Amino acid sequence: MHHLVDHGRPGGLGARRDVDNQRFRRSATLPVPTYRPRLSARPLDGCSKGSLIDLSPTRSSEREKFRLRRRSLTVEARTFGQRAAQARLIETAQVKAAPRLALYRAFDGEVDTSLIEAWATETGKDVVYPRQEPGAPLSFLRVKTWSTRARGPDRPEGERVDLEQGDVVVVPGVAFDFEGYRLGLGGGHYDRTLPTCPALAIGLAFEVQRVPRLPREPWDQPVDLLVTELDVYDFLGREIL
Repeated sequence: MHHLVDHGRPGGLGARRDVDNQRFRRSATLPVPTYRPRLSARPLDGCSKGSLIDLSPTRSSEREKFRLRRRSLTVEARTFGQRAAQARLIETAQVKAAPRLALYRAFDGEVDTSLIEAWATETGKDVVYPRQEPGAPLSFLRVKTWSTRARGPDRPEGERVDLEQGDVVVVPGVAFDFEGYRLGLGGGHYDRTLPTCPALAIGLAFEVQRVPRLPREPWDQPVDLLVTELDVYDFLGREIL
């Protein structure tokens, strides 16, 4: 049995903890949303057909800045952040109600998902993981084995599963902005997947990965919610222009 940590802060920040917990309770008890249509993915001129690989110098610079910020977390901050963010995600109404969770294998300093997987398995939820193929949307598999790769996250092998409305896909990212847009590692995998995916998309990140606004491209896909160690951010009520 895994014991998830409470949402306390290291360093004696008791007052801030109480405020954060009040904010979290308001966010976590949102009604389970209906599916919101996503933006269509439209590659810009200059991108190869069927490719959303990000070669923008500005976005590459932002990507490296936030990867460095994520790697610079202290051991204490990372340990606290990983456990608290996972605990917050588990407590959201959307995740509690979901019959299936699509997680990810943490890579390059991303927030771990092992506590979420353990909880989901114990509570009878179906757990699947994404597999990347060049130039294609992600496929989601009920994993039997993992293959280790020299570069990139481990590759799952198993039975392919289609995500449905009511499911949740947990989305990693290098950075997220205040409207739910994300900056990934540049492969475009989630941007190809989310436009036609009926599952609710929930970003999972450290608070230091948040920024007011990220540079955007027409194909960028926002998440519906973002969970960090400090709060749950709801983007479902906004209008996407």
